Amino acid sequence: MAETRSLISGEAEESVIAALIHKPEAVAEILATMTVDDFVLSENRGAFSTAGSLYASGSPIDLVTMATWMRKGGIETGGLQRIMEAFSGNYKAHIKELKDLTKRRKLVALLDESMQRLTGPSDVDEILSSLLSASLDVSSTKANRPVLLEQAVSMAMRRIEEAMATKDTMTGIPTGFSGFDDEVGGIQIGEQLILGGPPSLGKSAMLFWIAMGAAAKGIGSIIVNAEMRAIDVATRALAAKSSVPNYRLRRGSISDQEVRLVVGATGRLQGLPIWIYDEHNWDKARTQVRASKMADPNLKLLLIDYLQKIKCRRFPGEKRYEQVGRMSSEAKELANELGLANVIACQLSREGRKENKEPELHDLRESGDIEQDADIVTFLHKYDKGDQPVYWLVKKNRNGPLISVKLRYIPDSVRFCDWVDDDRDPWNE
Repeated sequence: MAETRSLISGEAEESVIAALIHKPEAVAEILATMTVDDFVLSENRGAFSTAGSLYASGSPIDLVTMATWMRKGGIETGGLQRIMEAFSGNYKAHIKELKDLTKRRKLVALLDESMQRLTGPSDVDEILSSLLSASLDVSSTKANRPVLLEQAVSMAMRRIEEAMATKDTMTGIPTGFSGFDDEVGGIQIGEQLILGGPPSLGKSAMLFWIAMGAAAKGIGSIIVNAEMRAIDVATRALAAKSSVPNYRLRRGSISDQEVRLVVGATGRLQGLPIWIYDEHNWDKARTQVRASKMADPNLKLLLIDYLQKIKCRRFPGEKRYEQVGRMSSEAKELANELGLANVIACQLSREGRKENKEPELHDLRESGDIEQDADIVTFLHKYDKGDQPVYWLVKKNRNGPLISVKLRYIPDSVRFCDWVDDDRDPWNE
């Protein structure tokens, strides 16, 4: 039988604490990297916690002061002399070792808990979702700590200086539509953009073209589609890139020349980092998004088509509008957790569609929470019954302007592109 690896290293713990005493210039780095959970032995946990308190109070971290504070706090000081002798100068390697052991301990506990839940009545999809979410937390190297205003201002200044140096207005994920990207700066990681609109005005097509805009810059996306199957999304993509009408592709009634166009479109679509997941169940979708992010860290954009058609577990007494609001909030939490930007398509209420007027925030169907969770709320709208143009209206923007972007929509080939007066199609140039 293979020997089980110990998940505790008292020597590494003592070496890191000794570095806090012997190397004052390393204190900030160690305290920013380590937490008390990285130490298992009680006397070492107490010593590390005391060192953090001394640093926060501006007191020196030395043997005498440490011992005094630890005795006041009722912490055993018997190991301090041994810790003083443990300094090897190789504390960075010991930090890495302790962080690795912490992850291993967390994974063991996580798997033990999951095994216990699997033998009980818990829903297996819920267990899997929790397991994947917790696994991502374990693998994360980010420290969730308060940030001093001075540090936050410094980070903000660096970002401003970098933007000034590059003269690039694109600070987020590009949508591929220049009017939006130039004014808004794309969609930021952690933000949620709502795309509202009436039926048959191209919300699904718009989501696909936003994914294409991100893919053009090498950014991965996943489309959770409750509206249509993956094969239908792919057929629309071929129609859009070949300019052959979608309905004729579905029937197979295309000419030899059009076959060559479709083959060419196939080549242009291959290799794009766009995933399609045709699923109506929100809990399953969240699980798959987490798994996809673990498999591909380049995945940065989640698109949902569309929110009111997604189903989720219903809690006792929960109304449908409350379910929709909960899914909206959970999508926002997912974006922050995984480092994604979200674009969520939503239907408008019937009252908002009775007249051909500009949609407003209150026209979003089924839940006011959708608007509250969103960083940006946009609508697709046509002011007349003609084919052109379609306007992309930004009605809420927490960090930017409210604008109107003029777009060209070609329903037969399911294409959106910038409105260009000379009829050029930027996507097929």
